[in-house]
Amino acid sequence: MLSEYRSLLEILLKERETYTRILALLRTAEKDLRQYHSDEVAEFTTRLESAKLTADALGQARRNVVADLCRLLKIDEANANVAILAEHAPENISRALLKLRDELKALAADIDRQNDTNRNIAQISLAVIHTLGNLLGQIANEPLTYARPAPPTPPATRVDRSV
Repeated sequence: MLSEYRSLLEILLKERETYTRILALLRTAEKDLRQYHSDEVAEFTTRLESAKLTADALGQARRNVVADLCRLLKIDEANANVAILAEHAPENISRALLKLRDELKALAADIDRQNDTNRNIAQISLAVIHTLGNLLGQIANEPLTYARPAPPTPPATRVDRSV
């Protein structure tokens, strides 16, 4: 059972590292979104997708270890959380688990706030780009006066004033 607790600690540490990286990416993206740096936003998107895949894999590994611990401790998995698992762990592991839980909770809150900020900026950017696209479409469909060929000029008529 000690090895399962150690595995859980390792996974939580890796999750903390991954979520710290995600938060840093989101903060960098805010600057790039505000300044319309499309290359940087594309690069950020790739790095964020990679970090999310890592976070998903770690989440699955954590769920597997929690399931193992619940089975060993005869705890209902549906009601299991870090605090309950920490109650059954050796003191040093219990403290580490609770500390990591608090750090991960704070990171999740920071990520949510930063994500909301970035989502708002992205929505504003999309609205501006949509408006620009409409304007460009209107300009393309309505040629400017100077871009059109001049209509043919009728020949000048002379009025005979001698009569």
